[in-house]
Amino acid sequence: MTLQTGGIAFDCADPTKLAGFWAAATEREVDGSSNDEFALVGRPGKAGAVPPMLFVRVPEPKSAKNRPRE
Repeated sequence: MTLQTGGIAFDCADPTKLAGFWAAATEREVDGSSNDEFALVGRPGKAGAVPPMLFVRVPEPKSAKNRPRE
């Protein structure tokens, strides 16, 4: 059995800037349909070790640290 990830979504304040960073880091390109509200790095269905990454603008800032609850 093979498990495949369809993609990863990230909430962020600046999708264009973050997508540009991850595109350079993973040696991929930002998809041409990206705009101020969202940006896509890689394309669904295209072969590669890194799944597509979707960056979506959200209005609220981060309010807490990412720590597991105990």
